[in-house]
Amino acid sequence: MDNEKKTISFEPKSMKELSNLLEANKDSYHEIWVVLTKKEHANPQPVSFHEAQTEAIKQGLVDSRSKKPE
Repeated sequence: MDNEKKTISFEPKSMKELSNLLEANKDSYHEIWVVLTKKEHANPQPVSFHEAQTEAIKQGLVDSRSKKPE
């Protein structure tokens, strides 16, 4: 399969895990979906939307789409 079509999704348990995964995979996948734990299911939330967005911007990965679970 061509790398331009590959997609992954994951739920980071920490900012370090998120940062490492993005860095290691940003050139290997067309899309990287970050699944965030809702605040009501984890207190404190392992990674917030703002933290994930900031890390994506820092690494040059930005997309304005969000997707709710089905």
